[in-house]
Amino acid sequence: MTTIQISPARLHADSSLQAFQTFNRTVYEAVNNRDFGILEMACRLARYASRVALWVRKAEMERTGYHLSMMLSWLCALTNRMGLSMEQEVATYCVIELQSGAPIAELQKTFAARHTDVSLERACLCLAEKVLGVASELEYYQETHEVEHFRNMAKRMAQSVEALLVVAGKLDLSLGEELARYFEGGCNHCHRIPCGFGFRTDKVV
Repeated sequence: MTTIQISPARLHADSSLQAFQTFNRTVYEAVNNRDFGILEMACRLARYASRVALWVRKAEMERTGYHLSMMLSWLCALTNRMGLSMEQEVATYCVIELQSGAPIAELQKTFAARHTDVSLERACLCLAEKVLGVASELEYYQETHEVEHFRNMAKRMAQSVEALLVVAGKLDLSLGEELARYFEGGCNHCHRIPCGFGFRTDKVV
């Protein structure tokens, strides 16, 4: 694979959901299309969700910013694979007036205000439920190719983004800043654009 080195200052703390989806496509689409089936991608997403819940339960929060960042990355990868716009799906299914290109931080504040009475533990449970819903609807769609399951999958993806941002808010994390930190040079593993790392077992710790 030809690797193109691009300035690491491509992703910023004030980047939008649309910008991060485009970034994800540029960095990972080729390797994901070659090495990952769609249900395997959903499985990776679920692994990170389980880790977030585990570390919150243990009150060990050091890695949660990383895990939430990887979750959004896999959500965007799934969205790209299915030919969807995450920003549009969030605006539609989360019933929110979302200006195109609005920073992720602004979206996080909006969802935080909507869920002020939700505890961190409940927010983590909701996130796990939505992520499992993504995998379930993907599997149904793979089996039936029915439009209903495709739409349900898109809805669960959008709701997963909302739940993820709510968890980040409960942890006092700025997800935009976390994304800018972990994807500073491109791929979070090889720091290249596009990713030159290839398939990985992706052990989640």
